[in-house]
Amino acid sequence: MKPRMRALIVEDDRVVQTLLEHRLTREGFEVKLFADGIDAFEWASAEAFDVAILDVKLPGMDGFELLEKLRKIPHAQDVPVLMLTNMASEPDAIRGLELGADDYIRKPFSPRELIARISRLVDRELEE
Repeated sequence: MKPRMRALIVEDDRVVQTLLEHRLTREGFEVKLFADGIDAFEWASAEAFDVAILDVKLPGMDGFELLEKLRKIPHAQDVPVLMLTNMASEPDAIRGLELGADDYIRKPFSPRELIARISRLVDRELEE
């Protein structure tokens, strides 16, 4: 039996947190949930994870800064990161991708599409 994959979710909206936690747990992930970028970074600096889902507008440290910092952690450099945000402008999406995000989804989002995108990212990472 393969070990459970660990998903880091950084989202400050309780409704979205609950939805993400429920869907990912149902898909077999162990979920680590944070509402604050600073707390998430402190945890991620010491713990391994297999995929990260980051909101952009976060208390403490925004998702763009968190993404930049995650990419500097040796054990997190190649972890798939998906930005999930209501910042829908093209420059925001480009910024996220240029900072190292593997995907960028705008809210509101389809939970089924989100799971499909996460599965694609994680499967790609497992193949490498």
